[in-house]
Amino acid sequence: MNSKHNHDYNDHQLDHSDHKHDHLDHQQWQADHRNWRIEHSKLLATLHSIEAEIHQHEAQIFAHEHEIMTHEVEIARHEKLIGAHERSGERGGHNGAQVNHDTQHKAHNAFASNHEQLKQRHQSICHKLKGLNLS
Repeated sequence: MNSKHNHDYNDHQLDHSDHKHDHLDHQQWQADHRNWRIEHSKLLATLHSIEAEIHQHEAQIFAHEHEIMTHEVEIARHEKLIGAHERSGERGGHNGAQVNHDTQHKAHNAFASNHEQLKQRHQSICHKLKGLNLS
């Protein structure tokens, strides 16, 4: 019986050792899960930040498109005035038309600058997203 008792004791010791290792595994897995959740939170915060930036960029694009359409209307109006001026052959109103032209040209240059800023912002957003390496 003594040998049976030793055998049982050894089995129990092995069981205890297995349980201890299992417990250590479980602790490590739980620590991994906590770390993964922290990483997930950081990634989600990054994604939400980029998403907000995209929505803001979309609003800026929409506003820029509206400015372009308004500018197109002003150019068409200016073209119509030029046409009427040319048909009438009168010299009067030329200075006013020139001021209008200069105003429209300055507006166009401002829109071009705005467009360049939008383009750079777009490239920045795309670069951030490509940097996430979502594959």
